[in-house]
Amino acid sequence: EASLREATEEVEASRMKTRGLEAKLREVIETAEASRTKAMGLEEKLRETGNVAKLGETRMSRMEASLREATEEVEASRMKTRGLEAKLREVIETAEASRTKAMGLEEKLRETGNVAK
Repeated sequence: EASLREATEEVEASRMKTRGLEAKLREVIETAEASRTKAMGLEEKLRETGNVAKLGETRMSRMEASLREATEEVEASRMKTRGLEAKLREVIETAEASRTKAMGLEEKLRETGNVAK
């Protein structure tokens, strides 16, 4: 009977130990699943962040392109302005030359008038 009792106690202890190990195993599995779920959530957030970053890069590229275009337009406008200023100077110089020539002709005309008198 003593041997039977000892064997029964050993079996019961073994069963309790097995239950304890099973409980620990369930905890480990639950923890692993929670970690996996968290990792998946973090991966999703990382993808979203990557997408937002890509979107930001796309917006930045568009803004840079717009800025380049605006800069080119400003430069073209400056060149056009320089061209118009050069033409204006030519017109002013031509007008001054015409005025000088007209004054010379008026002077000659007066002289001719004086000679005629």
